[in-house]
Amino acid sequence: MGSRSGRIIEMIEEEVREIPADEFSEEEGLLLHRLYGKQIGVEFPGPLTGAHFRLHSRGFVGQFPLGKGVQLRIRPKVPVGNLFAMLEHAYGLGGSNWEDGTIAVETIPQVFEFLAYVLARRTLARVQGGLFQEYAELEEEIPWVKGRLLPPWPRRSAAAGLRCRFPEQTADLMDNRILVWTLFGLRSFPFTRPEVRGEVGRASRLLAKRVAPTPVAPEDCEGRNYHRLNHDYRLLHGLCRFFLEQGGPNLGEGRGELMPFSLHMPTLFEKFVAEWFRMHLLADWEVRTQHRVPLEGSGRLAFKVDLALQERRTGRTVAVLDTKYKRGPGPEERDIQQVVAYAVRMGTDTAFLVYPTPDRELQRLKVGPVNIHLLGFDLSGDLDRAGREVGGKLRKNLS
Repeated sequence: MGSRSGRIIEMIEEEVREIPADEFSEEEGLLLHRLYGKQIGVEFPGPLTGAHFRLHSRGFVGQFPLGKGVQLRIRPKVPVGNLFAMLEHAYGLGGSNWEDGTIAVETIPQVFEFLAYVLARRTLARVQGGLFQEYAELEEEIPWVKGRLLPPWPRRSAAAGLRCRFPEQTADLMDNRILVWTLFGLRSFPFTRPEVRGEVGRASRLLAKRVAPTPVAPEDCEGRNYHRLNHDYRLLHGLCRFFLEQGGPNLGEGRGELMPFSLHMPTLFEKFVAEWFRMHLLADWEVRTQHRVPLEGSGRLAFKVDLALQERRTGRTVAVLDTKYKRGPGPEERDIQQVVAYAVRMGTDTAFLVYPTPDRELQRLKVGPVNIHLLGFDLSGDLDRAGREVGGKLRKNLS
């Protein structure tokens, strides 16, 4: 059969890819399942599949290395240019002039490489200009009195220090820990461009001299306070949140295996729609994302509503929205059941289901007191025009 190395297996999201058993080994199938089982479903040859492997995406697109030069590539149905624009909205990267080089952005790996390059370059500029610092209360044993002397005293011996508490400027803050941990983890990505690998490695090394790498979570990048001394961190933290979410808990652990370039499209679609409404459409309403609503009578059960629209003045919920990243002739019954339950719990009679399709005309369903409106946000063409159309329909049904 010849060498299997250097092969690229391509498929499109939402399609089932069948591979003859003589072109894909059982060892490769097991490796794919072990490394990427949460992202890619694998069926092995058998009575139901014939002499074929069957692969399907679990909502992910990107590039997945299998070693020995073998790669699985899952292409998105969304044009990569639009996908990049979705990322800009979802992670607060819009408004940047992206002057950090001329890396082409035509594939998912190139998107990762470009954003990593921007993060490394702008972090290096911040390091050279001085990391953001704040005063913190420190306690140390030192040879002389500094700040407030703490017991026990006097000195136990001539060699013993004096325990003191004193304020001192430090860069060991969450603002900088986010940068350190993200860049530390990015060394595991298989960047192909030498300049990207070089800048990421250089930024990681320089930061680690100032702040020790400490694990952080994507949530640590949200809700931070920015002002004139750290306003440039807003973009840096948006980039870090992207990599921390896509890399998952393995980012920064220093595993020997290369990280995949992968995007979870349902999550990206939800974040994009939320930020689009927040930035462009809703002057009178506040958008609450991933709004957790406990169920009455239960101490631990809760709904997690994708989007809730609330009046800014009163805080009243006027509608709930649920994004469904899938295509098809119509909504599924479970979609309707879910959004109706959300609306009832939130005390509103208006709900929207938002799909990534140009084909869905405005439809209206009714379940008891709840009116359900079906909206299509077209991701295949001009996102600005599609967003204005969806926004107009949404406003019309909230007025």
